[in-house]
Amino acid sequence: MLTYAQRKELRAQLLHELYEYYFEYGRSKKIDLRELNEDIERKFAYQYLSDKGLISMQTVNGTLYQFKITADGIDYVERSPLVE
Repeated sequence: MLTYAQRKELRAQLLHELYEYYFEYGRSKKIDLRELNEDIERKFAYQYLSDKGLISMQTVNGTLYQFKITADGIDYVERSPLVE
């Protein structure tokens, strides 16, 4: 089980990864449903980001999750002190 600080860090890391993925590939990132279900903390982190409107999260054919950073998510990352 992760601590409060570790969960915050995980969410920030996932959001930054989706930001980089979007600008590198110009599309949503797909993750196998089984893989994500094995890491419940990661799944909850993605769900939190989706609930906050920072990413969109959809199931594709019942076997994949598709994640895409939203305009609000991009703004959030670009306002982050981690961005150089």
